[in-house]
Amino acid sequence: MGLHNVYVVAVLLLLIEDFRFAVVTTEEVCDGETFRGQCSSGSVLVIQTAWLGQLKLGECISRDLGFLGCGKDALGELDSRCSGRHTCDVLIDRQNNPDIYEGNTCYKEITSYLDVDYTCVEGRHMVRTLQRTKLICSNRRGMYQYRPQLN
Repeated sequence: MGLHNVYVVAVLLLLIEDFRFAVVTTEEVCDGETFRGQCSSGSVLVIQTAWLGQLKLGECISRDLGFLGCGKDALGELDSRCSGRHTCDVLIDRQNNPDIYEGNTCYKEITSYLDVDYTCVEGRHMVRTLQRTKLICSNRRGMYQYRPQLN
């Protein structure tokens, strides 16, 4: 786990502890499809986990051809594109989004898919620059700032 991932996980743990009752949405997004994260008004996305590869049998992979378990942690890529936003669309496609596939241990000839967990927390997207995103989250105990590091 790289330094970026440790930072993001530590921040997410802080947020999740304060938002214990937040509903986690899990989506399996097949190659060539678009991940569409969306929160209700007054809430923003927080990506908790994102894995790309051939992880298990499911909606996208129906038969084990001997390659299950290959893949990569894609949390950094999805977090920088989606966390702190009300909605987020990411095409899962090697040609159009090669950075998401970079480091994937699956053979290029094998179809990969995205397995993502996210939650919606009360807050609003405040500032977006090339260097930083600042997200203000609030609950009954106060305000919290979430600043994911962009790649």
